[in-house]
Amino acid sequence: MSTETLEGYVPYPAQVAEDYRRKGYWKGRTLGEHFDDWVSRGGERVAVVAGDERISYRELGARATNVATHLAALGIGRGERVVMQLNNVPEFLYLAFGLFKIGALPVLALPAHRETEIRYLIEFSGAIAYAAPLEFRGFNYVDMVRKIAPGTPSLKHLLIAGDKLPPGVQSIGNMLSQPDPRGAVLAERQRPSSSDVAFFLLSGGTTGLPKLIPRTHDDYEYNFALAADVSGVSADSVYLIALPISHNFPLGSPGAFGVLSRGGRVVLAASPSPETAFPVVERERVTMTAHVPAVTIQWLASPLREKYNLSWLRLLQVGGSRLSAEVAARIKPLLGATVQQVYGMAEGLLNFTHVNDPEEVLYNTQGRPMSPADEIRIVDWNGDPAAPDEPGELLTRGPYTIR
Repeated sequence: MSTETLEGYVPYPAQVAEDYRRKGYWKGRTLGEHFDDWVSRGGERVAVVAGDERISYRELGARATNVATHLAALGIGRGERVVMQLNNVPEFLYLAFGLFKIGALPVLALPAHRETEIRYLIEFSGAIAYAAPLEFRGFNYVDMVRKIAPGTPSLKHLLIAGDKLPPGVQSIGNMLSQPDPRGAVLAERQRPSSSDVAFFLLSGGTTGLPKLIPRTHDDYEYNFALAADVSGVSADSVYLIALPISHNFPLGSPGAFGVLSRGGRVVLAASPSPETAFPVVERERVTMTAHVPAVTIQWLASPLREKYNLSWLRLLQVGGSRLSAEVAARIKPLLGATVQQVYGMAEGLLNFTHVNDPEEVLYNTQGRPMSPADEIRIVDWNGDPAAPDEPGELLTRGPYTIR
């Protein structure tokens, strides 16, 4: 099933796409191909930390490749959709990059979604498989999806992370140690094109059900690569992911993908609460993380700040909603980190403040567009340009914004 058969998908116009390639915004390589380069460069450096587990770039690459062969052997092929509801565990990365390699399309659900949302996502996307933990925060995902399965005939495979799994499910853990020789040949044949849709992010809607946002290999690589540049990510960066990794902010703004693309280290945590996150920041010498304003306020108010050494933290990204200037001004004195305000959307446009911006900009704005190719108009309710200081509607397009 190719990108062209995705109902409702609007590709970039050919001339626009060619212009983005000519200017170097788009590299013409898939996320799986980029991932292989990161693995080759990273070697035995630690790529991912999850609790006591430390995973090198080499191990990350081998496990994702092995997963790809097992998925192909199951009959999951190019263009097939897989609803992924994994929490912040390494299996998320193994499965995502495994799917990218064979051209299958992850649909990135959030751990908090329940039967209504997951049923809709499976039905609407025609998903052939569903991936989740066995349990997370006391909730059993296998029990939930088995209630849904009789009404979702497209669903054929349950890909589950965890121990002591019930019968009738595929263990992601069993896919990691070695390739499936039957799937290795199939996986090689199913390589996608860089212009194909790579996966779907989710957006909230007025109906209460999420919308599917198609992101291509070309546009999303530009998204997280440029965000990594704007955020100063390097091989020395240690990035804590405590928000759900399936959200665009901790996934690609610059997120896990941006940090791995620069040879840095991704640290996975189950929660952003001070009780969970502060010991991890101290132990792993975390240099940057991403918050929503409510989490930032929790960190600033927590008495645990005095107990743990948070001095490694250099950059604190805050997005999702507006951060008050009063709270923003307290971040440097209390946490030692520079605030980076982020305004963006899963559909594309990302705005960042820069670390060398004056305090007035850092505290009172949500930055400026990260790409020189971002095009923006603010229009009034008649579609005409809004006057200065007048409210209006945001129109945007660019090399990482869906059409």
